[in-house]
Amino acid sequence: MTLNALVASDEIIIPIQTHYYALLGMRQLLRTLKMVREEVGHQVEILGVLPTMYDSRTNISKEIVQGIKDFFGDKVFDTSVHFNIKLVESSMVGVPLFIHDPSSRGAQEYMDLAKEVMKGHAERARGAAARH
Repeated sequence: MTLNALVASDEIIIPIQTHYYALLGMRQLLRTLKMVREEVGHQVEILGVLPTMYDSRTNISKEIVQGIKDFFGDKVFDTSVHFNIKLVESSMVGVPLFIHDPSSRGAQEYMDLAKEVMKGHAERARGAAARH
């Protein structure tokens, strides 16, 4: 994520591939978020963390997702995006997945994520209204 995008954002969704080296990149992103907070004076909230490229057949994917949950707790979305060749194909041809193959597993999982995000925003709005 570019620094400008972070400064322009109030909340971010962090996609993280369920591969070891992605965890190293996560550390760098967290350092960047801290720098934005301390040096720019802008707090960027983590709306959620999205495990991607998940392969339920491998122990390493399961272990990494568990590590992500251990670190981020309830910030980890219930939705995970599994590895899906249609995601790769749509990227290669430069066509959004919802046009390339809207019935694919990847498209459904991203739709599930959108619903989860909207549900979370609605619940926070109701909670804020109840406090006032």
